[in-house]
Amino acid sequence: MQGWRFLDRFEAVDRLAKRLDRLKVRIVDIEDSDSASVPARMHLSIPWRGEAEIIWHRQWWPDGMDQEDHHVALKIGDEGQTIVCIWRLLRQKLEKPLVDVVIEEIVAAVERHTRN
Repeated sequence: MQGWRFLDRFEAVDRLAKRLDRLKVRIVDIEDSDSASVPARMHLSIPWRGEAEIIWHRQWWPDGMDQEDHHVALKIGDEGQTIVCIWRLLRQKLEKPLVDVVIEEIVAAVERHTRN
């Protein structure tokens, strides 16, 4: 069994890119990381705000055998905040697939923080 990592799901990344595109926000680069101490980063271009990042923080499983997404943060300029606590979602009964919930939460946060 593998840890839950959004960026390993190429279809999910594509769906997120399409949803962000509707907001005129583009994914320009993805820096994945195999280290829990170095977060993965999704670099965004927001024409009216400049550059931004979606930062994927990970944690090791208790047995040290694998790692999974822990939480996702959105950073625009100097402002940063956690927008999705994946570790909590992994332990809840969800009405939708986890991927859908994560995409919806990210898109909603980007929309909130990038309104003109």
